[in-house]
Amino acid sequence: MKKKKTVLIIAAALAAVTVLSSFGCVYVRPRDDGPTKVTGSETVSGNGGTEGETAGETVFGIGETAEYRGVRVTLVSVTESYGKEYMEPAEGRVFLICEFNIENGSDKEINVSTVLSFDAYIDDYSTSIDLLACTASGKDTLDGTAAPGKKLGGAVGYEAPEDWQTIEIRFKADVWSDTEFIFKANKSDIG
Repeated sequence: MKKKKTVLIIAAALAAVTVLSSFGCVYVRPRDDGPTKVTGSETVSGNGGTEGETAGETVFGIGETAEYRGVRVTLVSVTESYGKEYMEPAEGRVFLICEFNIENGSDKEINVSTVLSFDAYIDDYSTSIDLLACTASGKDTLDGTAAPGKKLGGAVGYEAPEDWQTIEIRFKADVWSDTEFIFKANKSDIG
């Protein structure tokens, strides 16, 4: 009787371990390093920008293309503008017009919103989109949908002090994702 009771306790313990271990087995997503630099027709891992990596994120510069899950984003140019006619920045300030090209090589439609998809920092200070800057530039804003295999081009604009040094723009292809395409440009790069 004692031997039978011991066997039952061991069997119950093994069953409990089996059940508990099955709860502990969850799918672990493979490590995802985020966007990578595209050179020619190839995609390469690693740092693409001149600023280096920030907290494990790759930073890209003007003219560089970053790809993540089939979505390719290029910061085409950054230009300064003093606007035109009645669309001018405040005194001592300048408009920064950041032109992007987005190619959707994924199998899902992507929605891009100038307000929701972009965050920017000028000299490490958070800044907001300036729709007047976009209007004064004469370029289309980056608002719209890109179906699989399609492209979207346009610009986002910001107002900055005339003596600004660095702009960092963060783009999310999916507002529900934490993955960002990070681009940086220095005033000296656009001279």
